[in-house]
Amino acid sequence: MLKTHRNNNNNNNNNNNNKKYVPPPPRTEKKELKKEFALHPASFPTLSTTLNKRPALSFAHAAQTALVKPPVSESESLLPGWIYIRNNGGKIEYKSGPPRHNSFYEREAEEDARLGRLLVKYRLAKEQYARDNDVLRLGDYSEYYNTPTLQEQFDDEDIIMLKADYLSSESSDFE
Repeated sequence: MLKTHRNNNNNNNNNNNNKKYVPPPPRTEKKELKKEFALHPASFPTLSTTLNKRPALSFAHAAQTALVKPPVSESESLLPGWIYIRNNGGKIEYKSGPPRHNSFYEREAEEDARLGRLLVKYRLAKEQYARDNDVLRLGDYSEYYNTPTLQEQFDDEDIIMLKADYLSSESSDFE
């Protein structure tokens, strides 16, 4: 087997030596592409501006020319929260859009307030339940017998706090 293997190697070497050298093809010069079709923006109306309030039922209806709208004034085109800076003949002009209200933080604050109210409600209910069970179990021996409910006490405290806030704001206005 070794002899045949050597013979195969010799045959391969002989075949490689018999091949002629073929030079690579010459490089072609780069030519500019032919422009067969030139696209003019005026020849195709934009579909987004042609659609009216009703949906388009066909392409012909969608491709109709749109009604020309009057130009929007500069103050209407300013985005909320943006400041536009422009150089007008060496003088820098600043224009700002309307103030932006960050609804994310407002919603987050509302959610926090709602969660706070729910927690207070459930804590009051839990404590009131324990007090009611104590009154049922001990009767008139309970320390909570004939006392106002926690909700009534909470409402009374709320009224006292509101009165204090009202009186303090009233006195600070006239000082």
